[in-house]
Amino acid sequence: MRGTIIAVVLIIGVGVTGTLLWKTGRRVSKSTVIGGGVATWSASGGLPGAPPVPPIDKEFQEWLQNVAKDVDATHIDNVQKRYEIAKVLSVLTEEQTRQLLQTAQAPSSTSGERVLAAYLMIEAWPKAANELMTLITAPVTPPQPNDDKEVAELRAGQERSVRALAIDGLISHAEKDPKAKEVLAKSIPNIPDEYIKKYAEKRMTELK
Repeated sequence: MRGTIIAVVLIIGVGVTGTLLWKTGRRVSKSTVIGGGVATWSASGGLPGAPPVPPIDKEFQEWLQNVAKDVDATHIDNVQKRYEIAKVLSVLTEEQTRQLLQTAQAPSSTSGERVLAAYLMIEAWPKAANELMTLITAPVTPPQPNDDKEVAELRAGQERSVRALAIDGLISHAEKDPKAKEVLAKSIPNIPDEYIKKYAEKRMTELK
């Protein structure tokens, strides 16, 4: 998983939760949202009308935004960029892990920023274990009074895809570290979204 953002295209299996595709990049992307519907958005901006969230660590958040712009749409293929990311993760602070969680959850974050933040939480294992658990067990934002159908589906699709990325990351770590399996096992009963809960349960059954 090193050097690769594993959920630039995320597929949640048909027959478990339906199908969800989330592609990041600078072009407009389409998402077949869990539960039905197709949403389209540009990864250069967050959800339409989403207010910006005051960052926990402004300097670190600006770094995240810059890296998200530089990262290739399918993988981190620049040696210098991989080294830079590894160096940052090696000295990641508690405040920065909280910033990663905030970025992964903020509707105002671009899709690229949200995927990158979730990916870095996974790569920072076990430093961001609590943040990963918080992300997975956070409820999906319900439709807001002024939302049209497309915006509501877009929000749900983005939020579910980031949670699925976190689950996949924990499964990857669990193959070598029992603590990751423990974190996911503790999280599953507290996942309020039925689709993400089913996905997590399915992934757990796949562990050897």
